[in-house]
Amino acid sequence: MKPDLGNTCDYYSEDGDWGKCDVPCGSEGSLMTHLWENPQEHQLAAYTVTIWGDLRDYDDVEEIAAYLQRVTDGKMVRNGVATVEVEGRQPTILIYRENGWARGTCADVDTL
Repeated sequence: MKPDLGNTCDYYSEDGDWGKCDVPCGSEGSLMTHLWENPQEHQLAAYTVTIWGDLRDYDDVEEIAAYLQRVTDGKMVRNGVATVEVEGRQPTILIYRENGWARGTCADVDTL
């Protein structure tokens, strides 16, 4: 099942694209995504997703965690890790574990 990564926008996007954006978004654009599809269709590891961004004027770690949960809900996920760094705060580490995202700080990585 192909993951739905949502609609993104960037600084130069048309107003309509900004209105359709449904991923975490700062004042100059949203998170960006790339979906790699395995050309060997018979393999279970069908997709690799890359998500990145530098969201100006943004500080909602919870919204990013909820976005990751939405993208992975109902999917078979073998591995997932994200680092969310909000200016002035310690980075939050999110690691996919069985059916959800465990969270901690850089100091917690060994226990997640």
